[in-house]
Amino acid sequence: MAGYYAACASRADQSASRADRRRSHARQAALPRPAGGRRTSEGFHACLSASARARRLACRPSGGVSTPRGRPAFRRNAARTFPWPQLPGDVSKMTSASARSGPVERLLQEMIDLMPVGVWVADRTGRLVRMNRAARRIWRTEAHPDELASLRAWRVDSGGELAPGDWGLQRAIRERKTSEQLLRARCPDGSERTILNTAAPLNDAQGRLTGAVAVDEDVTELIAARALSEKRGQLLQTVLDLLPVGVLRFDPTGQIVEANPAARRLWGLEDQGPLPDLADFRARDVATGERIVPGGWASTLALHRGETIRDELLEICGFNGSSRTIFNSAAPLYLHEPRPVGAVAVNQDVSSLYRTQQQLRTAVRDREQLLAFVAHDLRNPLAGLMLLAGSIERAAQGGMDPADIRALTGKLQERVQGLAGLVDDLLAISAGGLADVSMLNLQQARPEQLVSDATEQVQDLFDARGIDLVVQVAHGLPAVMVDRQRLQRVWSNLLDNALKHTEPGGRVTLGATGHAAVAFCVSNSGPALSAGQMGAMFRPFWQARRDKQGAGLGLSIARAIVEAHGGSIWAEAAEGERVCVKFELPRIELTRSPPSRRSRHAA
Repeated sequence: MAGYYAACASRADQSASRADRRRSHARQAALPRPAGGRRTSEGFHACLSASARARRLACRPSGGVSTPRGRPAFRRNAARTFPWPQLPGDVSKMTSASARSGPVERLLQEMIDLMPVGVWVADRTGRLVRMNRAARRIWRTEAHPDELASLRAWRVDSGGELAPGDWGLQRAIRERKTSEQLLRARCPDGSERTILNTAAPLNDAQGRLTGAVAVDEDVTELIAARALSEKRGQLLQTVLDLLPVGVLRFDPTGQIVEANPAARRLWGLEDQGPLPDLADFRARDVATGERIVPGGWASTLALHRGETIRDELLEICGFNGSSRTIFNSAAPLYLHEPRPVGAVAVNQDVSSLYRTQQQLRTAVRDREQLLAFVAHDLRNPLAGLMLLAGSIERAAQGGMDPADIRALTGKLQERVQGLAGLVDDLLAISAGGLADVSMLNLQQARPEQLVSDATEQVQDLFDARGIDLVVQVAHGLPAVMVDRQRLQRVWSNLLDNALKHTEPGGRVTLGATGHAAVAFCVSNSGPALSAGQMGAMFRPFWQARRDKQGAGLGLSIARAIVEAHGGSIWAEAAEGERVCVKFELPRIELTRSPPSRRSRHAA
């Protein structure tokens, strides 16, 4: 009977295949088709069942079915237990599926082999049943490992070696969830690769676990490129941190996303604090004097117009209140897009250079003014001296009264002293302006004694003008190292300036106090000076009123001498006073011998 079943199944399968392939109407007409129109295969199966029953009845004796070779006969109720009509149809489907499984398997394998990533498939027991060519290429092996234990890998994050049960396939089967891990794999040929391993469980339509699939992506070159990029990034960051110029990087929206330490120091920002918006930065164009508006920054023009701006001279106001002069340059940043993806700005602090340049310009201008003054103001006094000398000569020859001759001689001496004082002023500016301490004859002096000497020199002049001279000196002031003769000239210039600008009945105060340094001050009563006047009064040839006599060198000389002593001088407002001029000199301890300024300079 087994041979009979197989023969029936084979003929049924072949007939069904021909009927489906050719779709022959003649063949379908020959097949019995019940009412309702069943499919061809179902009709063929019914026909086959009827033919089988006819053969069975023909061979059956009375009451049963005879079988060859003495096999036991099936009774009629056996047909109900093993359904004859359905058996050939079921076998036909099984045989067709078996015949079609070969091409499907090959197609599936070819599709997997075309994938650029390694694919591993395991059954629900964890045994590897499939792998593609990319997996063999990644692991440098042509063998088909039956067990994952034959492969070795280490986790990149922890460095621990993977146990057989820790592979993604095993975890997907055991835990029934997707996992991803970065591995450093050692291939069978001894080479090492970095692999991104991802695994997920496989379930059937009813949700039952049938296996797992894993995908290996070779990221060795990517990790190496990333490491190289990080190394270059660290190198670039180190270079940026060491650069003495400020570097600011902007994103496509114009926001500052990075600033190196020099830029933070330049703009008065905290080392690790948040970066402010560009609209909060304040600067002024030195060339035009105009304030930089938010849309006028060089970085904005570089970002929106693609322009490169170089060496824009700006005077900036830092967030900590500091003021600096910088060269500002900006350029757009491109990647592969035609439009800029960002911008970079470079700020170079040129405050010292700009200040020196301004000082040189001022010095050149002052020299020109000095030469003009010497050429103009010395010509008239010299001409007067020549006239007086000629008058004295004629008086002596003509027998003039000796008293008149003495009067002319006195005028000559006064004018000569005035010229000598002017020459001394010019020499003082030269010595003090160069701040050459070797030209100073430094000696230890008490502040109260210096104030007393200055008062004695001018007391008669103040009394003659009807101006009170008030002295206020604190007790216990430390000694200072000064050149008495040159410091006396400072007192003379300051007190002479106060005397000329104080009305009769007014008051001039001379004082001295001491904390970290000894501070001397000269203030006079009268209408207060403006802030601009107090800031300009130490410039050479400056005068508060043009109708006053003098060259305007007194305060400039005083500043030069004080700075040559290592001190500082300035003007400030005082309540009820016209102006208060203060200067400080370094203090020394009386218990120690004063060091020579010459020796300290030489050291």
